[in-house]
Amino acid sequence: MDRSIALRGLGTLVLCVAAAGCASVAPVLYSEMASSAYMAPDKSDASGRVPYRYSTQVDWRAYNKVILDPVVVYRGRDHQFGDMSDKDKATSTDPSGTWLVEDGRTRIRLERCGPSRDRICGFIVWMKEPVDKRGQPYRDSQNPDPDKRARMLLGHQLIMGLQATPEGRFAGDIYNAEDGKSYSVSLWRESPDRLKLRGCLIKILCQTQTWQQTLDVLPGQLVGLTGDLNGPRADKEWAQVPAPKPTPVKGK
Repeated sequence: MDRSIALRGLGTLVLCVAAAGCASVAPVLYSEMASSAYMAPDKSDASGRVPYRYSTQVDWRAYNKVILDPVVVYRGRDHQFGDMSDKDKATSTDPSGTWLVEDGRTRIRLERCGPSRDRICGFIVWMKEPVDKRGQPYRDSQNPDPDKRARMLLGHQLIMGLQATPEGRFAGDIYNAEDGKSYSVSLWRESPDRLKLRGCLIKILCQTQTWQQTLDVLPGQLVGLTGDLNGPRADKEWAQVPAPKPTPVKGK
């Protein structure tokens, strides 16, 4: 079996959901939107956060039902959301969740990690084929660290503490068990249930994949907390260190 688990050829790729409010920049016409022709300045908004509204010749009294689609933050070239703080961008684009990779063979769980819980780590929590022809679990045999070569691929950490960027993405390193190497990667939520992940060998040699968010649980999927018996295992540098227990004060 081809041992590429989450990175195909060059790397694994992921997506971050953008669900933020409008920024308070001076209103300009939304470009790159099919519906922009139906938008007009919102004179009733004094906050500056909703600069435009839809202006269509619709008699809403003729309707008794509406359908609300998931919100996706507009990312056109006119840069409507350019003055959002880094903290707000990181919050609005949090990619935490379980994702099915593009080839459908692996599920990756992304979650907050690091001492301040401001990084993103990722773990393989399900594999379509977790064992070889002999029924033995696939192991991380190409890892440059000899101590990790016996660990099973199912449950291992492959995304290493990605950091939020000013663009609302997360960037850092991803480990490819196929060749035992790490690659530069960035990921962002393209829509509420789709994640984009862009991996690069060098700056001009990059590949992008789309991951689909999953909410169900498949047979063999790890569902426990990271570090628990039925959960994935963090590399030691990313393992959560329990807070020290307070020392009881003895009364006099």
